[in-house]
Amino acid sequence: MQHYDALILDLDGVLYLGREAVPHAVEHLNRMADAGVRLTAATNNANRPAAEVAEHLRELGLRIDTPDVLTSAQAAAEFLARVLPAGSPVLAVGGNGVAENLEKVGLRVLRASSDLAHCDVVASEAKALMIGYGPLVAWFDLAAAQWAIDRGARWIATNTDPSVPLPYGR
Repeated sequence: MQHYDALILDLDGVLYLGREAVPHAVEHLNRMADAGVRLTAATNNANRPAAEVAEHLRELGLRIDTPDVLTSAQAAAEFLARVLPAGSPVLAVGGNGVAENLEKVGLRVLRASSDLAHCDVVASEAKALMIGYGPLVAWFDLAAAQWAIDRGARWIATNTDPSVPLPYGR
Protein backbone atom coordinates (compact mmCIF):
# COMPACT_ATOMS: atom_id res chain seq x y z
CA MET A 1 0.00 0.00 0.00
CA GLN A 2 2.85 2.39 0.70
CA HIS A 3 3.70 2.41 -3.01
CA TYR A 4 0.38 4.01 -4.06
CA ASP A 5 -0.93 7.54 -3.63
CA ALA A 6 -4.28 6.84 -5.25
CA LEU A 7 -6.40 4.13 -6.84
CA ILE A 8 -8.94 4.53 -9.61
CA LEU A 9 -11.57 1.86 -9.09
CA ASP A 10 -13.71 0.29 -11.78
CA LEU A 11 -17.12 -0.63 -10.41
CA ASP A 12 -19.44 -2.93 -12.39
CA GLY A 13 -18.11 -6.45 -12.10
CA VAL A 14 -15.02 -5.34 -10.17
CA LEU A 15 -16.16 -3.70 -6.91
CA TYR A 16 -19.75 -4.92 -7.11
CA LEU A 17 -22.03 -7.20 -9.07
CA GLY A 18 -25.55 -5.81 -9.21
CA ARG A 19 -26.27 -4.46 -5.75
CA GLU A 20 -23.77 -6.70 -3.91
CA ALA A 21 -20.09 -6.07 -3.21
CA VAL A 22 -17.48 -8.44 -4.60
CA PRO A 23 -16.28 -10.46 -1.59
CA HIS A 24 -13.51 -8.72 0.41
CA ALA A 25 -13.23 -5.75 -2.00
CA VAL A 26 -14.68 -3.12 0.35
CA GLU A 27 -12.69 -4.15 3.40
CA HIS A 28 -9.40 -4.13 1.46
CA LEU A 29 -10.12 -0.78 -0.16
CA ASN A 30 -11.10 0.81 3.17
CA ARG A 31 -7.84 -0.50 4.63
CA MET A 32 -5.96 1.20 1.80
CA ALA A 33 -7.86 4.44 2.40
CA ASP A 34 -6.99 4.22 6.10
CA ALA A 35 -3.32 3.96 5.04
CA GLY A 36 -3.64 7.24 3.13
CA VAL A 37 -4.39 5.98 -0.38
CA ARG A 38 -6.97 8.19 -2.12
CA LEU A 39 -9.85 6.26 -3.69
CA THR A 40 -11.62 7.45 -6.83
CA ALA A 41 -14.41 5.41 -8.41
CA ALA A 42 -14.76 5.58 -12.20
CA THR A 43 -17.53 3.91 -14.14
CA ASN A 44 -18.46 3.70 -17.79
CA ASN A 45 -22.05 3.05 -16.71
CA ALA A 46 -23.97 6.27 -17.41
CA ASN A 47 -27.26 5.10 -15.91
CA ARG A 48 -26.97 6.70 -12.46
CA PRO A 49 -25.72 10.15 -11.42
CA ALA A 50 -22.52 10.22 -9.36
CA ALA A 51 -24.43 10.94 -6.13
CA GLU A 52 -26.46 7.72 -6.54
CA VAL A 53 -23.34 5.72 -7.31
CA ALA A 54 -21.59 7.14 -4.23
CA GLU A 55 -24.63 6.34 -2.08
CA HIS A 56 -24.61 2.74 -3.34
CA LEU A 57 -20.89 2.46 -2.56
CA ARG A 58 -21.45 3.80 0.96
CA GLU A 59 -24.31 1.28 1.44
CA LEU A 60 -21.78 -1.42 0.59
CA GLY A 61 -19.50 0.01 3.30
CA LEU A 62 -16.95 1.87 1.18
CA ARG A 63 -15.93 5.21 2.64
CA ILE A 64 -16.21 7.49 -0.40
CA ASP A 65 -17.77 10.88 -1.17
CA THR A 66 -19.69 11.99 -4.26
CA PRO A 67 -16.83 14.18 -5.64
CA ASP A 68 -14.69 11.01 -5.70
CA VAL A 69 -17.04 9.31 -8.19
CA LEU A 70 -16.64 9.88 -11.91
CA THR A 71 -19.10 8.58 -14.50
CA SER A 72 -18.90 8.40 -18.27
CA ALA A 73 -22.04 10.56 -18.40
CA GLN A 74 -20.18 13.34 -16.57
CA ALA A 75 -17.27 13.15 -19.01
CA ALA A 76 -19.52 13.06 -22.07
CA ALA A 77 -21.64 15.99 -20.87
CA GLU A 78 -18.55 18.07 -20.08
CA PHE A 79 -17.21 17.35 -23.56
CA LEU A 80 -20.47 18.43 -25.19
CA ALA A 81 -20.53 21.60 -23.06
CA ARG A 82 -17.12 22.52 -24.51
CA VAL A 83 -18.14 22.02 -28.14
CA LEU A 84 -21.74 23.30 -28.10
CA PRO A 85 -23.11 26.72 -27.16
CA ALA A 86 -24.74 26.95 -23.72
CA GLY A 87 -28.37 25.92 -23.78
CA SER A 88 -28.01 23.80 -26.93
CA PRO A 89 -30.67 21.09 -27.26
CA VAL A 90 -29.28 17.58 -26.75
CA LEU A 91 -31.27 14.38 -27.12
CA ALA A 92 -30.64 12.27 -24.01
CA VAL A 93 -31.00 8.51 -24.40
CA GLY A 94 -30.25 6.36 -21.37
CA GLY A 95 -30.72 6.42 -17.62
CA ASN A 96 -31.12 9.45 -15.37
CA GLY A 97 -27.37 9.99 -15.26
CA VAL A 98 -27.38 11.03 -18.92
CA ALA A 99 -30.01 13.77 -18.61
CA GLU A 100 -28.88 14.99 -15.18
CA ASN A 101 -25.30 15.54 -16.31
CA LEU A 102 -26.38 17.37 -19.46
CA GLU A 103 -28.48 19.72 -17.32
CA LYS A 104 -25.58 20.28 -14.89
CA VAL A 105 -23.37 21.60 -17.69
CA GLY A 106 -26.04 23.97 -19.02
CA LEU A 107 -27.35 22.05 -22.01
CA ARG A 108 -31.07 21.66 -22.72
CA VAL A 109 -32.26 18.07 -22.44
CA LEU A 110 -34.59 16.62 -25.03
CA ARG A 111 -36.31 13.26 -24.49
CA ALA A 112 -38.15 11.04 -26.94
CA SER A 113 -41.61 9.62 -26.30
CA SER A 114 -43.80 6.92 -27.76
CA ASP A 115 -45.45 9.59 -29.92
CA LEU A 116 -43.57 9.32 -33.24
CA ALA A 117 -44.51 12.86 -34.25
CA HIS A 118 -42.87 14.08 -31.03
CA CYS A 119 -39.78 11.95 -31.76
CA ASP A 120 -39.55 13.55 -35.20
CA VAL A 121 -39.66 17.06 -33.71
CA VAL A 122 -37.09 16.18 -31.03
CA ALA A 123 -34.77 14.60 -33.60
CA SER A 124 -35.02 17.68 -35.81
CA GLU A 125 -34.22 20.03 -32.95
CA ALA A 126 -31.29 18.12 -31.42
CA LYS A 127 -27.82 19.54 -32.05
CA ALA A 128 -26.32 16.48 -30.41
CA LEU A 129 -27.25 13.07 -29.10
CA MET A 130 -25.79 11.62 -25.89
CA ILE A 131 -26.51 7.95 -25.41
CA GLY A 132 -25.64 5.76 -22.44
CA TYR A 133 -26.84 2.67 -20.66
CA GLY A 134 -30.37 2.80 -19.30
CA PRO A 135 -32.45 -0.24 -18.40
CA LEU A 136 -35.63 1.43 -19.68
CA VAL A 137 -34.37 2.58 -23.09
CA ALA A 138 -37.18 1.86 -25.55
CA TRP A 139 -37.61 1.49 -29.30
CA PHE A 140 -38.77 5.10 -29.64
CA ASP A 141 -35.59 6.35 -27.91
CA LEU A 142 -33.52 4.49 -30.48
CA ALA A 143 -35.72 5.67 -33.35
CA ALA A 144 -35.34 9.33 -32.30
CA ALA A 145 -31.59 8.79 -31.85
CA GLN A 146 -31.24 7.40 -35.38
CA TRP A 147 -33.32 10.24 -36.84
CA ALA A 148 -31.19 12.81 -35.00
CA ILE A 149 -27.99 11.25 -36.36
CA ASP A 150 -29.47 11.15 -39.87
CA ARG A 151 -30.17 14.88 -39.56
CA GLY A 152 -26.61 15.72 -38.57
CA ALA A 153 -26.70 15.73 -34.76
CA ARG A 154 -23.32 15.18 -33.16
CA TRP A 155 -23.35 11.72 -31.55
CA ILE A 156 -21.50 10.81 -28.38
CA ALA A 157 -21.75 7.41 -26.72
CA THR A 158 -20.82 7.17 -23.05
CA ASN A 159 -19.72 3.55 -23.28
CA THR A 160 -18.79 1.16 -26.03
CA ASP A 161 -18.41 -1.83 -23.70
CA PRO A 162 -20.42 -4.73 -25.20
CA SER A 163 -21.09 -6.38 -21.84
CA VAL A 164 -23.20 -5.64 -18.78
CA PRO A 165 -21.81 -7.61 -15.83
CA LEU A 166 -24.60 -8.85 -13.54
CA PRO A 167 -24.70 -11.38 -10.70
CA TYR A 168 -26.18 -14.07 -12.95
CA GLY A 169 -23.91 -13.50 -15.93
CA ARG A 170 -22.99 -11.02 -18.66
